[in-house]
Amino acid sequence: MELLPQLFLSLFIGAIVGLDRDSSWQTTQKIYYSRFSFIKSGKPAKGLGGVRTFTLISLLGFLSGVAFLITPQFVFIGILCFIALIILTAISYFLNFFDKDTFGLTTEISIFILFIISFLLGANSIDYRLLLAIAIAISLILSLKVELRHFISKFTRREIIESLEFIFITIVVFPFLPDTNILLKMVYSYLNITGPFADIILFNPQKLWLVVIFVSSLSFAGYFLVKLFKTNQSLLLTGFLGGLVSSTTVTQLMAIKSKETDDQNIQDFLVSIALIANSTSFIRIPIIIIALNYPLFTAIALCMILMAVSGFSISLWTSKQNAITINSQLIFKSPLALKSALFFAFLFIIVQIVTQIGTLFFGHAGFAITTIIASLSGLDAVSINTAQNVPSVLPITFGAIVLIGAVIVNLVFKAFLSFFSASSYFTKRLTFFFIIVSILGIIGLLMTIL
Repeated sequence: MELLPQLFLSLFIGAIVGLDRDSSWQTTQKIYYSRFSFIKSGKPAKGLGGVRTFTLISLLGFLSGVAFLITPQFVFIGILCFIALIILTAISYFLNFFDKDTFGLTTEISIFILFIISFLLGANSIDYRLLLAIAIAISLILSLKVELRHFISKFTRREIIESLEFIFITIVVFPFLPDTNILLKMVYSYLNITGPFADIILFNPQKLWLVVIFVSSLSFAGYFLVKLFKTNQSLLLTGFLGGLVSSTTVTQLMAIKSKETDDQNIQDFLVSIALIANSTSFIRIPIIIIALNYPLFTAIALCMILMAVSGFSISLWTSKQNAITINSQLIFKSPLALKSALFFAFLFIIVQIVTQIGTLFFGHAGFAITTIIASLSGLDAVSINTAQNVPSVLPITFGAIVLIGAVIVNLVFKAFLSFFSASSYFTKRLTFFFIIVSILGIIGLLMTIL
C-alpha cells in the first residue's frame, strides 16, 4: 500500500506524455505507401507510441524499480527491461526512417527518460515533485514542436553561432581562469629588471574575464530584446535597451538624427530617446555596484534613484507620437559583441593601473582625478574599479562622491559631443535636462552623506 500513490503517479505521467503523442499523430496523419511487403500500404502514417504505449512503458519502469527496491540483486530485471525497450524502439525507429523518410529522436528519447524516472519512482529514489517537474518538461518539449521550430526559424546562423560562443565564454572559459592578482613585479621578475610601481596590480584573470562576461551579457540580452520587441516601432524601448550596451552610442545616434529634421517635436522625441538611454545607465551602475560592493551601493542608491526617476520622467514627458524610424541594428549589430567586450576589458585594465598610480602619487585626490578622466570614455570601467577599491583604498563616502562626480562629468562630456554633431535645439534641450538630472543627483548625494 505504501507504493500505491507512486504507482498512480507513474501511470498518470505515462498517460499525460502518451496523450500528447496521440494528439500529435492525429494532427499529422498522412497516407503513405510502404516500401516493405509486411507493412500494409495506403494507411494513415502513425508514429511511435500513444497513451497505452507510454502508460505501459511507465508501468514497466515502475515495476522494475519496485523489484530493485525489494531486492537490490533484482536490478538485472530493470537492465533487461531497458535493453528490451531499446531494441524495440530501435526497430520502430529504423522502420520509420527507411519506410517514411522520417528522422528524429524526440519520441524515442522521451521513452527512455520515462522508463528511467518511473524506475526511480518505483525504487523510491526520486522526489515526486522533481518527477512531476521532469514529466511536465517532457510534455512541454513534445507539445511545443511547431512553436519551437517557428521560434528557431527566426534566428540567423550567425545569431546561433554567437549564442554558442557566448555560452562558451561564460560557462567553459571562466571556471578555468586563476583567481590571482598579476602584479607588475611579476613582469619585472620575468624580464629580470627592476623598476617602480612593483606592487601595482595589472589584472586578475578571473575578475577580468568576469568583466568580459558582464559586458557581453548586456549586449546579448539587449540584442535579443530588440529583436523580440521589434523596437523599430518602439523607439523609447530602443533607447532603454540601447542604454544597456552604450548610452554614448545612443546619444550620438540621436544627435546625428536631429540634424536631419527641423521639426522640433521630432527633435524632442530624439532627446527623450537619448535621455532614456542615459537614465538606463543610472540603473545599470547600481546593478554593477551591488554585485561587487554592497556598502558602496547603499551610499549611491538614493542619487541613482533620483537621477533615474527624473531622467525617465522628463523623457516620457517630452516624448511625442511621431512617425519616425531608426534602425535598431545601428545600436545592436551583433548578439555577442565580443570585440567590444574585450576592448572594454582592456580599457578596464588601463583605468585600474592609472588610478593605482594616481593614488600612489597623489593619494585620494589622484584616484579622483584619474577616475574623472576615465569617465569620459564610459562609466562601467570606473564603476567596477571604484567598487573594488572601496573601502580598502578609499573611504565609502569618498568613493561615492568620486563615482557620482564621474557620472555627472560623463553627462557633461556627452552634451559637449552633441554640440558638434547635433542641431542647436537638440543640444540645448539635452544639456538643460542633463543639468536637472545632475542637480538631483548632487542633492541625493548630499542627503546621503550629511
